[in-house]
Amino acid sequence: MEIDTSTPRLTRREELERRTSFRRSTICAALKPSNKRFDPSFPRPVRLSAGAVAWVESEVDDWIRTRMAQRQAHSP
Repeated sequence: MEIDTSTPRLTRREELERRTSFRRSTICAALKPSNKRFDPSFPRPVRLSAGAVAWVESEVDDWIRTRMAQRQAHSP
C-alpha cells in the first residue's frame, strides 16, 4: 500500500465561498450545531492562527461530490 505524503492543500474562506456558492453567513450556520441550517457533513475548518482558518481542499471536494450524488439519487 502506498502512503500519500503530499501536503494537503488548504482553501481560505473566499475560495470556499466561490466553490460552494455559500456566503459567510451560510458557512457559519452550517458549522454551528444550534443553527437550523447546521450541516454535520460540512467540512470543518483548520485553525491556522488566532485569526485565520482554512478548509482542507480534499474534504471540500468530497462534500461537493456527496451533494451531487444526493441530487442524482433524488432525480426521477
